[in-house]
Amino acid sequence: MTDHLTTNHKDKKYDILVVDYLARLDMPGDARFRNEAVKALVHTAQGLTRTFDDGRGLVLLSPIQVNREGHKGALKANVDEGEARYDINAISQVSECLFETDINVKGLPWCKNEHRKIRIGTLTGKLLCRYHNGQLSEVDKAAKQTLDSLEEVYDLYEIRKAIPARSWTIKHFETDMLLLERWCLKTLININLNNQPGYPIEGDLNELVKVAFGLERFQPPKGLYMMAVKGHTINLVRGAMNITTQSMNGKLAGAKFDLWGMPFFLNLMPEPIQLNHGQGHLLSGGTKCWFNTLDRKNREVKSHLLTFTYPKE
Repeated sequence: MTDHLTTNHKDKKYDILVVDYLARLDMPGDARFRNEAVKALVHTAQGLTRTFDDGRGLVLLSPIQVNREGHKGALKANVDEGEARYDINAISQVSECLFETDINVKGLPWCKNEHRKIRIGTLTGKLLCRYHNGQLSEVDKAAKQTLDSLEEVYDLYEIRKAIPARSWTIKHFETDMLLLERWCLKTLININLNNQPGYPIEGDLNELVKVAFGLERFQPPKGLYMMAVKGHTINLVRGAMNITTQSMNGKLAGAKFDLWGMPFFLNLMPEPIQLNHGQGHLLSGGTKCWFNTLDRKNREVKSHLLTFTYPKE
């Protein structure tokens, strides 16, 4: 398929590729590993949409087969009352369909001093059955929504910073930091357990799993924080996701998550942590992040606001 695109693109100038059931194509190799092969195919297809024609990309459209639970839910849906037949839980390859990138991991025993690249879609298959993986799909969706919000606010900033306006119509963006916290925790646990050797995890693993599933919440100072250092400028790196784990006394104590260049820290320790020897700040849920431009006299002008909400219990 890709060979055909490459060979004929000069004459045809392809903009859209339609694949009749990408996830139903024949997969070579052992049928026992078909699910992993399909995830890899989805991942490759997503890469093609970004890299085709020297980075110009193209649109790829394909139906996606729903899972059994999704089909059962669709049969029960009251369409006349406006209920949706399907939601994101109906898709088997949730992570692969939501995320378009790899994760660069550093700090664990197998990647102590250098980043190693892993695929998001490989993190759940070994640990969770389809039912429980579906229960966590809402946090996958929330993490993707956070990345989409970051893309929107930075795109707006890139446009507005070039215009020395004295005032702007303030635009507001929101993302759910509680769900993002659960996604970061789920991802950190899976990376540590899927790729051996890992670290023993600080605290009660059962408690952490309950937090990941939304059954309990972290008690401060545990939890997810946005990292802020005075004078430090955040530079968006579109698609970049880096995780640097932190260990203490031979145990996994937390991790720094760089999501498209915006830094977060997930603390698993019962004690407060310091950022840059006290020179930075860790901001909890409810944080407001302003994006400002400069007018002709180099005065700051508020442009738009990104709020990280954290619902109360």
